[in-house]
Amino acid sequence: MKRIKIKVPRITRKSLIIISILIILALVASVYLFQSKNKYEIEKVTEKVSKLIILPENEQPALFVIEDPAKLVPQQTFFKGAEKGDVLLVYKGSAKAVLYGFDRNIIVNSGPVDFGPIPSNKP
Repeated sequence: MKRIKIKVPRITRKSLIIISILIILALVASVYLFQSKNKYEIEKVTEKVSKLIILPENEQPALFVIEDPAKLVPQQTFFKGAEKGDVLLVYKGSAKAVLYGFDRNIIVNSGPVDFGPIPSNKP
């Protein structure tokens, strides 16, 4: 029986460094693009919401998309009337939350937010 030799290319130190640099550059680019897209989404939503209600100025909100309002309503009545795809804007500095019906272009609810300590279940 004849042995077949397969030549496997060796990865040199130089190749390894180049591959590592390319991976790092790809990660940095993807993080930058994600942040840019997220910032664009926030600006787009706040522009629409600001036509319906006065929003805090000079403050970047946190944006959350409502995925399952049926799970949220029993925990917090604030979400009553919310639908899947609605957007929650939370302004931490102003302690204000706005629930916006994106597809319906309405303010579903708005109100103050309490960032106090979370109660523990420990006795």
